[in-house]
Amino acid sequence: MKIRALFAVFMLFTISLPASGEDVIFVPSIGYGMSDFKFTRSGGGQDSSRFNIIDVGLTAAYKRFYVRGYAEIPMGEEYTYGPTYIRQVKREDYGYSVGYYLLENLSLFGGYSYGKTSIITFNGGTPVDPIYTQHLDSGIYVGANYSIYLGKTGTVGLNLAYADMDGELTVLDTAGPTTSEANGKTRGISFGLTWSDTYKDKLTYYAAYKKKSYKTEFASSSINKGFNIFTFGFIF
Repeated sequence: MKIRALFAVFMLFTISLPASGEDVIFVPSIGYGMSDFKFTRSGGGQDSSRFNIIDVGLTAAYKRFYVRGYAEIPMGEEYTYGPTYIRQVKREDYGYSVGYYLLENLSLFGGYSYGKTSIITFNGGTPVDPIYTQHLDSGIYVGANYSIYLGKTGTVGLNLAYADMDGELTVLDTAGPTTSEANGKTRGISFGLTWSDTYKDKLTYYAAYKKKSYKTEFASSSINKGFNIFTFGFIF
């Protein structure tokens, strides 16, 4: 998918952007982190996984306007174990937004987000007939970002966003084989806290925490997804 490849190259993690100026300013970043993810079904059952992720990004700013893209790319798959099954879980997220600074330290933004959860369930039978589950979230979000400046170079950033997206669920049971599909709405909020500073006026680094909580409502079921994400990286 071309738009996903574009997100993977031009990603963003915005800490602090200038509110004025005549030139376009580009702020790339890259970081490493951990995502604690829970995927809970209304009919029972929960998958909990902890991923190592790469967090990369790019922001383009002009005067009070900025455009940003982001992605949380998993470093491989993780596994959960039950008494009669093994599940392979993977989650990836991409997105972009357009924002405007109302004040030097306060901006409003809106954008588009895409997330995919892939789960392969291996049962304990012989032969093993895996079940492939794929859940997609895609749609718009709006939010606000507020920055608190500490000393000459330190910044604490707070952001809050609300998402209203489409949710799609596809389940393929290879034992049948049978395939089931469902469409619904995904809604929820995300909260972020970021601290950044510069070392000897040369190296800018950041530490961040993000919490996301989404619920997808289908006609006869629902899925709750929760994320706790910690990252550390550098801004260039």
